[in-house]
Amino acid sequence: MKCGPPAWILGLLRMVVPASEVDFVLGDLTEEFDRRQRAEGRARAVFWFVWEGLRTGASLVTYDRGG
Repeated sequence: MKCGPPAWILGLLRMVVPASEVDFVLGDLTEEFDRRQRAEGRARAVFWFVWEGLRTGASLVTYDRGG
């Protein structure tokens, strides 16, 4: 059975990724998650997704948008 990425990290990313980019960012991360899950197994894919999600979220939170 194939499962998607953890819902809690998806929710966190939806809160910090700009609305204009959220579909693009989550789509790319989810595609890579699916590929890794097939190749390496769910546990490694989840670890990767959480790590990348936290890195992405942190970089967006600290990014100065010039405002």
